[in-house]
Amino acid sequence: MKLRPMTVLHLKRMWDRVEIKIALCVILVLIALSFVELCLHFYGFERDALPSAAYGWIGNMDVMQIVAIHIWFYLLFFILSASVYADSIEADRKRQTAILLATRTSMADYVRSSACVTFIGGFAVVFVPLLLSQLLSLLIFPLNSPEFGFQALMNEGSHLDDILVNLIAHNVLFPDLYFNHPYVLNLIYMLYASLIGGLVSVITLGISLFRSFHRPVLVGLPMVIVLTVSFILPRRLQMQFYFFPEATLEGLSYGYFFGLPVVLALAAAFLLWYPVQTRRDILL
Repeated sequence: MKLRPMTVLHLKRMWDRVEIKIALCVILVLIALSFVELCLHFYGFERDALPSAAYGWIGNMDVMQIVAIHIWFYLLFFILSASVYADSIEADRKRQTAILLATRTSMADYVRSSACVTFIGGFAVVFVPLLLSQLLSLLIFPLNSPEFGFQALMNEGSHLDDILVNLIAHNVLFPDLYFNHPYVLNLIYMLYASLIGGLVSVITLGISLFRSFHRPVLVGLPMVIVLTVSFILPRRLQMQFYFFPEATLEGLSYGYFFGLPVVLALAAAFLLWYPVQTRRDILL
């Protein structure tokens, strides 16, 4: 079996797993709770005083003071992304189906197809809910804020004090998009967070090629590492603060923003390549 049919087979297996349904349910519940929180913040406001949907988005969680989505981003993000399919080879080993699948193709194609589907799953369970949350905001909040409406940082045309504008422009990444094209910026952050979720899921899959783990330990390992590192590194070097428009934290780096996916992709590629190249017995 070639790479493409094997990938299709893995996609079908991923969708049939209960893990993807649980991950989506948990994330959608947190999205719904976050959206309710957001709406309650503006209960009783006149429409002219509301922020635009670009600013009144749950992804703008720090400024909007939304608690529920913090639980996802800071505690469950990598666990839910990895649970979709990152433990698939480990599960195949436990069920003794890995050898059967590998005999229908090459070892390299089995690993590559598993990695492709793992990335797709980790990406999709982040991107789809975030996109849905932006569409929900478009149903409730105006497309653009009135000139003298809610003093929103992302509202095009909002009246902002010059000092505040300079402060935001100094802190935020992509300040032109932040002020003038906020929907484009939101989409960039959705794609970025989804990309990181997918890459870390592939790294989790790669780790499982080196030794056998209990599946909960394997799926939870990346989040444990990220939380541990969070107590060591300053906030400006913690990846979670690059998943959403952050205007209050000083020192965010373009180098970190663009370099993180590259480093994660290289790490994932090595973890997948080395066991196959050295002919490690990854199926038992």
